[in-house]
Amino acid sequence: MKSVQVADEHVPVLQRVLGGADAPDLREVGEYGKINYLVQEDITQATVAIWDRMIAARQSRMGPRCAAGLQQVRDAIWPYVGNQLLRAGMWLSGRRYEMYIDPVAQSVVHFTSSAMADPEGTSSEQRSQLLAGGGSGVFTWDELQRQQQALGQLDLLPVEAVSVTCWRTESRAVIHRANKFPYYSLSHFWINSHRVLEARFLGDVDRALCQPISEEEFLRLLAQCLHSPIFDAKLCSLGQFALGQWMENEWNRQSAVAEVGGEYYAAYWSTSG
Repeated sequence: MKSVQVADEHVPVLQRVLGGADAPDLREVGEYGKINYLVQEDITQATVAIWDRMIAARQSRMGPRCAAGLQQVRDAIWPYVGNQLLRAGMWLSGRRYEMYIDPVAQSVVHFTSSAMADPEGTSSEQRSQLLAGGGSGVFTWDELQRQQQALGQLDLLPVEAVSVTCWRTESRAVIHRANKFPYYSLSHFWINSHRVLEARFLGDVDRALCQPISEEEFLRLLAQCLHSPIFDAKLCSLGQFALGQWMENEWNRQSAVAEVGGEYYAAYWSTSG
């Protein structure tokens, strides 16, 4: 089975590579697993720099041992700078599998697996609330209000976070990044991200704009968050921006959420200056 976030032309490569993998669990997931996303990713110096920032953020919050998994991914993809890899996320028997595939060498570059609750294990009533509206990715204010109660009852999902404080401009910013799986929708990611922040950067969801944001505007917001327009123009893989929405857009507070390739991003910025 596969979701709509799958590039069909890459499915045979993924199946061949997993079918010939040394690890038995990868062979099994290749035969029976559900593909949740499968995208082609350009590995650039900026890609490696993103991983470096996430590693540094996790080390500062939780210590070096907790960043070891991220370091392994970073080290695995670093030799492929200047090339393209396939990035896939799959699900089988209560486990999530995420991997990089070399389509030329037909080999697994790196993979991780983790146990988690089945995202389809909610009640039928709750699932109908979760999936009501927003099927195209974008969501309206009314749909967000309808989903908020059901989505807010689910366990918090982890996100990779980069936090920045600039005393010179009296500003604070946070960027959240996560693979699209296991989120139901862009709105699910947004509400989860909002709960992770405990509303420190955003007002009530009741005030959310839910208005379209362009790729240029979203990249500009990322650059503003991290005070580095040259670097952050490449934070998201250009050409893979699918859609995004402004959630706040005031002179002193801005936030937005976007779908980029196989990932979701949320950016929050505020200033008291």
